[in-house]
Amino acid sequence: MSYKKFQKTLGRIEHSKTTVDKNRQAFFQFYFNYFYNIIVNYFTWENLPNEIDEIFLERKLIENGHVAFFEDDELGYILQGGTRGQKLNYYDLPLSYIPVNASSNTRFKDRNIAYNKAEFELLKNTKGKRPCIVIPNNNFYEPYIAYITLFCEKLADIEMTIQLNRNAQITPFFVLVDEKSVLSLKNIFNKISSFEPVVYLNKQKDKDGQDSFKQLSDYLQVYRTDAPYLLDKLHDEKLRVMNQLLTFIGINNNPSDKKERLVVSEAISNNGVISANIEVGWKSRRKAVELINACYGLNINVKPAETIQQFNLDRVALDLAEEGHQTIDPD
Repeated sequence: MSYKKFQKTLGRIEHSKTTVDKNRQAFFQFYFNYFYNIIVNYFTWENLPNEIDEIFLERKLIENGHVAFFEDDELGYILQGGTRGQKLNYYDLPLSYIPVNASSNTRFKDRNIAYNKAEFELLKNTKGKRPCIVIPNNNFYEPYIAYITLFCEKLADIEMTIQLNRNAQITPFFVLVDEKSVLSLKNIFNKISSFEPVVYLNKQKDKDGQDSFKQLSDYLQVYRTDAPYLLDKLHDEKLRVMNQLLTFIGINNNPSDKKERLVVSEAISNNGVISANIEVGWKSRRKAVELINACYGLNINVKPAETIQQFNLDRVALDLAEEGHQTIDPD
């Protein structure tokens, strides 16, 4: 969806189910693209062979949970997603990999997974064996796409609730009036909304033609929706969900929703979790890269993107600098 089309869809607030679904999908797509781009660019790969696309590598890890690196007779070095075989070794690790490129409908020959250099050399020198090295996204070879989707669904629901609550503030009254007085009443409310200091009403006559003064409540009934103002609470909930996802990804954030100044221990309370989440993905990639370098004579390196590392370090430094005061201004 283009940005212009997204803006047009997002700005149109209607009550039909079709439009509501479109608005919700627009919100979901916005947050999904936002966080997906962050996580795809989280790790930086250096000295990859020219045949290997870095973004494709990270996309496959996020969407598939693992990817196979091997040398093809025609294509040279290549990596592909696919499925791991059912036959396991003594450590419950798959012995084979079936590389498949769903986009091009390409099926490669099955590969044999090597978990150390000795296994790689043995497979390489055994007739009929085709070694590969599997790069996992984490210790359990799990993709992150389902988790990103889960959080973005929550954020889309919150945005739709914000719209509903905001619209409820715009129309706080229901007015019951007879049909012939509708136009007059509209004119009265138009004058009120235009900040006119005085609104003039026609005199009412009784059945004898005499002036008859009555209260407005005798001519109309007004009902208040009394919709509670929840925008501030919904905004805080949105930030809380976003911070949960940022922590999961491994990006420092403020875990507290408090408006007042924060105690240092509160501000840095999730630093340990963030560091652990970074290490989960980084360790899996590093271990695979070390084996690839040893087996293929390459010099590949992988690390968290420098901008993300610097942001996390700056955040920690700020927290420590404020520690003497024991408080941190959330703004």
